[in-house]
Amino acid sequence: MKPMKALDDYDLMSKEFQEESFEFYERLQKEAPVYNMPGTDVYLVSRFDDIKAISLDPATFSNNLSYGMIQGERWKLYQDILESRGWGIKRVLNGADLPEHRRVRKYLDSVLNARNVEALKPRIQEVTDMLIDRFIDRGECDFMREFAFQLPSLIIAEHLGFDPDNIENFLRWATTTSRITNHVLSEEELRECAEAELEMQHYLHEVMEQRKRSPGSDLLSRIVIENSGENVDNQPLTEQELQNVLRDVITGGFGTVINMLGNSLYLLLTHPEQMAKLRANPDLMKNFVEESLRMDTSIAVFPRITTREVEMHGVTIPKGALIGLCLSGANHDPSKFACPHAFDIERQGAGSHITFNFGPHTCPGRLLAKMELQIAFSTILRRIEDIELAEDLPNPHMANWRHRNIERLPIRFRRAR
Repeated sequence: MKPMKALDDYDLMSKEFQEESFEFYERLQKEAPVYNMPGTDVYLVSRFDDIKAISLDPATFSNNLSYGMIQGERWKLYQDILESRGWGIKRVLNGADLPEHRRVRKYLDSVLNARNVEALKPRIQEVTDMLIDRFIDRGECDFMREFAFQLPSLIIAEHLGFDPDNIENFLRWATTTSRITNHVLSEEELRECAEAELEMQHYLHEVMEQRKRSPGSDLLSRIVIENSGENVDNQPLTEQELQNVLRDVITGGFGTVINMLGNSLYLLLTHPEQMAKLRANPDLMKNFVEESLRMDTSIAVFPRITTREVEMHGVTIPKGALIGLCLSGANHDPSKFACPHAFDIERQGAGSHITFNFGPHTCPGRLLAKMELQIAFSTILRRIEDIELAEDLPNPHMANWRHRNIERLPIRFRRAR
């Protein structure tokens, strides 16, 4: 039998951790529900009820932290580059507390509500079919590159009113800039990320100026109009704030749903009995989506920062400590989900996961993400049969302690008869 690791021996930054993560979170829940990562001021919280309680107490566990907190003193270099040549960087959506968060969040809530998302359904179906048409007769494709990267990118770009021809740039910006929150980067790497950030900022500035001159019916035009002096009911957002709202929409609307699509298909491919069950009973589609979101959480760890010293489970957490809310662990908490490591598309209560976070910071794009997943997999299973991995991929997830993302997912299949 393989000897059990000490908790401090798990390397959260390694690719191997992706295979060990559920084991690690399960042990944290039993042995160290508040765990101080060695040599850091980072404390991981892994139990479902604890994470919900923290999410409802922003006075103690604040969202008001910078994107680059993990970068330490080097973060000033990044900020200086953006402030001297762009619009700076400030977390105004994911990184703000009430009432500031509400002031910004209302712009997205008004355009990502159930009615507006439902109106996107025909276009999501159209794009899904178009993407499948491109590869269905080949009998093979890289699902990530040819479908998962494309669908949410096209939908959110069109919804915002961006030029779809810029999708490759959006993907590059989202991928590159998100690195600042995942790993400690070298000075050269930080400069590379800052250049991508600047490129995105100047593009967004140009597009926003165009919408001010000639607004349309897209999301960006609505945000610009609602933010104008005669329409806003309180202090309008500055250009820097608008820039950073759109930054979060791009990185969240593109990257997160891409990961959800890849993770969900990989679950079906590695659980063929569940795929067969879903084919036989399409009414399970909504529950399949919820169970996939629970089982393989796209954003595994979400940050908070303490505003005062606080004690949890006998551990004293100092003021200013970084709290890692292990959403992936919470979604596998046995006190909340029976047999939590089993992938069961008929699971009762699958939708009670906290993949989209909880409380005031619940993801504003959750309805759109779920609709994209439901339409994507309903269409894939209707149009494609005998789907299987084209390569042996026992551990396709990339090395990333905060996210569960797959870069490549080569598959074989045949057109449904």
